[in-house]
Amino acid sequence: MSSTAEEGEDTGAHQLQAMLPDWCALTWQHALICFTFLILFLHLCYLPLPTGQIWHEVANGRTIVNSGITAADPAVAYSQGVRSLTTNWLGQAFVYLTYRMGGSEWLSCMFALVQLATLAIWAFVFQQVSARRWTALLAAPIVMAGSIDVNAFGSSTLGFFVFALIALTMAKTLSSKNDPTKGSDFAWAGASFWQWLIVVILFVVWSNLDISVLIGVGLLGVLAIARLVGVLTRRAGHASILQDRELHHRTWLFEICLIATLLQPTGLGLWQAVFWSTNNPIVHALGGWSPVVVASWRGLWVVIAWLGWIAASRKTASVPLWNIGCAILVTVIVACFQSQIIWYITTMCFLAIALLPKPTKLPSTPTPEASPGGDANPSLKFAFTLVCGLLIWVGFSLSPIGTMALGGKRRTPEQLYSANTPRGATQFLTENRPEKTVWTPKYWADHLQVTGAPTKVMANLNDALLTTRIEKDYQSIYYGGKNWQRLLRRYQIDDLVVDKENQTELMREIRNNAGQLEKVFEDEISLIYRRKTQPANADQPSQRVQSAKTQTKNVAFERTTPAAPATGNREDVLAAEVSEEAPLETTASESESESESGPAAAKLFDDRPVSSKSIFGD
Repeated sequence: MSSTAEEGEDTGAHQLQAMLPDWCALTWQHALICFTFLILFLHLCYLPLPTGQIWHEVANGRTIVNSGITAADPAVAYSQGVRSLTTNWLGQAFVYLTYRMGGSEWLSCMFALVQLATLAIWAFVFQQVSARRWTALLAAPIVMAGSIDVNAFGSSTLGFFVFALIALTMAKTLSSKNDPTKGSDFAWAGASFWQWLIVVILFVVWSNLDISVLIGVGLLGVLAIARLVGVLTRRAGHASILQDRELHHRTWLFEICLIATLLQPTGLGLWQAVFWSTNNPIVHALGGWSPVVVASWRGLWVVIAWLGWIAASRKTASVPLWNIGCAILVTVIVACFQSQIIWYITTMCFLAIALLPKPTKLPSTPTPEASPGGDANPSLKFAFTLVCGLLIWVGFSLSPIGTMALGGKRRTPEQLYSANTPRGATQFLTENRPEKTVWTPKYWADHLQVTGAPTKVMANLNDALLTTRIEKDYQSIYYGGKNWQRLLRRYQIDDLVVDKENQTELMREIRNNAGQLEKVFEDEISLIYRRKTQPANADQPSQRVQSAKTQTKNVAFERTTPAAPATGNREDVLAAEVSEEAPLETTASESESESESGPAAAKLFDDRPVSSKSIFGD
C-alpha cells in the first residue's frame, strides 16, 4: 500500500491506493474456499494420534534407519525366517525421521500439512478440469469419507500426496475441444517431455513410499485398455490400432511406469508377491481382505459417490470408456479392501467432474464499477483478498504449528494422544522392563516399542510375519481360549497386557483362574499381569516330574493327551505332559539348522516351512 497526493488538490488530502496486480483481487468464492480449507486444516491439526498404525510406521522406520531393510522384525519373537516383503521402506523411514526430530507433536503437524497440501492440489485439479470454482469444495467430503481410516501421518499419506501430483500433471492433457457437450478425454499424445519425465519420476518415488502404487499402475492400465477397446469398436480393421497415436502413447506410459515400479529394493519381488497364495504381504499392506459393508459409513459413501457419478453422466452426451473403466476398478478395490475408501472417493470425484461439460467461459473477477466522475472506485476491489489473508492468519495462529512458532504452550498428552493409547502401561513396562516375551494386543505392541523400552512381543501389526499357527495362538490368548495359560508358558510369556475395553472374555478367565499370574498394574484402559517368581530349584525337570506324580495320584488322567498311547503307563503320560508344556527353547545346533531347513517359527511348532505357490515358482 502506498500514499500519493494528486497535484493541484486544494485540500492536500492523501488517498490510500492498492499497489497489487489485478489477479490478486479475489472474490467471495475464493473466500468461501479459503474458509472451508481453514476448517479442514484445524480439524486435521487437532486429530489425536491413534494407537495403531502410526506407531507401527515409526517402529519399522526406526529399524530401517538404524539397521537397514531387514526381512525380520526384531521386535517380533518368532519372525526370523518367515517369508516377507518390505514395501513402504521410504515412507516409514520418513515418518520415523519426523518423529525423531520433533516427537509426537511433529507427527500430528506433519499429517495436517501433508493432507492440506494434498487437498489443495486436488481442489486445483477439480477446478481446472471442470472450469468451475465450486468443485474445489469437494475436498470436504474427501476428508469426511477418509477420516475413518486416514487419521494419522504415514506412508499411505505420502503416497496419496504423490498421487495428487500425478493427477495434476496428467490433468493438463484432459480436453473436450471436439465437442464441449461431451465429457473430457485424455490426449496424452500431446503431452510434453517434461510431463512424461515428471510422471515417471513420481512413480519411482511412489513405488518406494507406499504399496498403493499398484492402484496408480492399475489406473494407467485402464487408460490404455479403454483406448484399445475404443479403437476396436470403430471396426476400422487392425490397421487402426497401428495408426492410433493416442493408444501408443498411453501404452508406452503404462509400460514405462510399470518398469519404474521395479526401481526399489525388492525389484521384481514386488510383483511376484502379488501372486503369493498364503500370507500375502500386498493384501496385508492394503488392510487385509475386508469387503465393504453396505450398511456402514463406508458403504454409504460408496453409494453417494456412484449417485454423484450417475448425476454427472446425465449432463454429458457420451461417457468416455476410460471414465467407466476407472470407476469400476476403484469400486472393485474398495469392495475388497474397505480401508482404501479415500482412494475410491477421490477418484470418483475426479471422474464425476470430468464428465461435466465445459462452460463457455470461466467466471472472471468482476471489474470495479466506475464512479459518476468517470474514475474507478477501487475501495472494495481487494476486500475479499484481505478476508482470505485474515483467514489464513487465523488458521495459523489457532493451529499447533502457530503455537510452537509463537512460543505458546504445547498440547498436553491427553490432547495429543487418543483415549485408547496405553501410556500408563508403557511407562510401567519401561520402569519394570520384562525379561522375556510380552503378550500385548497388536495395536498396542508398536507403541510399547517406540515410546517405551524395546522388548520382544508375540505379535504386532506386521501380520505378514506371523505364521498361521502363531496367528491362531495369538487369537486364542486374545479371546481367553481354554488353553490360554498353556500358550503363555509355551511362548515363554511372563507379562500379559490386557485391554480392559476389548478383552472382556480374557479378563473373565483371569478372574476365574489366574494361575501363577498376579496383577502388577492397572489404570483406566489396561491391566498388566506378571508371572510370579519361583525358587531357582523349582525349574529342575526331575522335581517337576516328581511333583506331577504326587499331584496325579487322585486324578491321573484328568486331561487327555493325544501323544500318549492308550495302553501306556502313568509315567509315559506324565512325561508327555511335561514335554508339551515345556518352554520353547532352541539350542545352538537347532539355530544353525534353522537357516538351512526352514523358518524358525515353523520349526519350533513342527510346522512345515511356508512355501511359495506363486506362478513364478519362487
